Amino acid sequence: MLIFLYKCIVSGGAETLMMRLGRNIEKEGLAVKIFCTQISDQMKKQYEKDRIKIEVMNKWMLDSVVQNLCEGDMVFTFFLRDFMMCKSYAQEKNKHNQIYLYMIQAKALHMERLSKLGIGKYFIRNRLRNTIYRSINGGEIIFMDEMCVKWVEKFYHRKIKNAKEKIYRLPMEDIPWDECRFLKTMYSRKDTFQILTIARAHFPFKAYMKGLIEDFTILKKRYGQIKLMIVSYGADIGEVKKWIDEANKNGASDIELIGEMRYDQLEEFYEKANLYVGMGTALLDAAKYGVISLNALMYSYELKTTGFFHEFPYLLEAEEDCQEALEKIREVICFTDDEYEKYARDSRRLAQKNYSIESFLKRILSQKKEVDHKIPFVMRKIIKLIKYPIE
Repeated sequence: MLIFLYKCIVSGGAETLMMRLGRNIEKEGLAVKIFCTQISDQMKKQYEKDRIKIEVMNKWMLDSVVQNLCEGDMVFTFFLRDFMMCKSYAQEKNKHNQIYLYMIQAKALHMERLSKLGIGKYFIRNRLRNTIYRSINGGEIIFMDEMCVKWVEKFYHRKIKNAKEKIYRLPMEDIPWDECRFLKTMYSRKDTFQILTIARAHFPFKAYMKGLIEDFTILKKRYGQIKLMIVSYGADIGEVKKWIDEANKNGASDIELIGEMRYDQLEEFYEKANLYVGMGTALLDAAKYGVISLNALMYSYELKTTGFFHEFPYLLEAEEDCQEALEKIREVICFTDDEYEKYARDSRRLAQKNYSIESFLKRILSQKKEVDHKIPFVMRKIIKLIKYPIE
């Protein structure tokens, strides 16, 4: 069985990742189960549609999850504390199951929520460093891209050996290609140029939406045919609404805000989009539909980018490698038909080449082996007693 641990589930990149992996790994003859404490109605319906089992726990009791692991079961976590807790319980209960931490967020090992501890955060970092690097070298901590590797090396002041072998790019499913739909969307852009972004309202992590709305406001004055579709939801959605209201006051109409939707309902938005702006799995989804896509820098209220996906087919980079996105958006609006078609098809080809779910599963399943989970006794106690989540 493949087990996913994710405490609070709403529509988002990690949640759709679990969905894709879940329904594909079942084809390999493995059952799938997700443990959580909360789940949105939209994601519950989606998982049930894909016949993925869900267990909603009253409390986040990872010891009971580990206790009930059977031989051959694998566990996927996405946060450092969940990973360390599982390894700690596995050691105590003499379990040798494969437990993974998949770094799909560049700061997953940065212990950001320990900032309140001041210098204590770095004490814990130094105490955990050897344990974490042992897990990296053992293939238990895996990375979605080069940027995640760089950020870990910078934070822990230590290089990762054979780093390329630890990179598992986000696994994506392909779609049936509709040539007529693609050409229709391409040629209709001269009348209506649709810009799309899909992101949870989680700031400052995905604060690029503010910069996108501001850039759209500037461009709308010159290019009347452009429209902006925003699919967003979450705790900070009020901020998004304020930014849209401000844009409307400045003459930028044609901004539409849509709330949370099931993953399978997003297809119609990708099919009508001429440009996608954003980050993570939604950008990869857009690229596989042949949508020219612009990668947004995280943790920035300005819209900055490493460039188009067809120029740089990876998801994250450092701020020093980014540029202002306004001119890149203007550039794609002004593409000739030949330029637009070439780069749109390049986007799809690169998404297929670099983000194959089949390749991901083949690598993971070939690593089946028993593991000895060794965490020093003192660190096991600290992990369990600490009041701030190590995330």
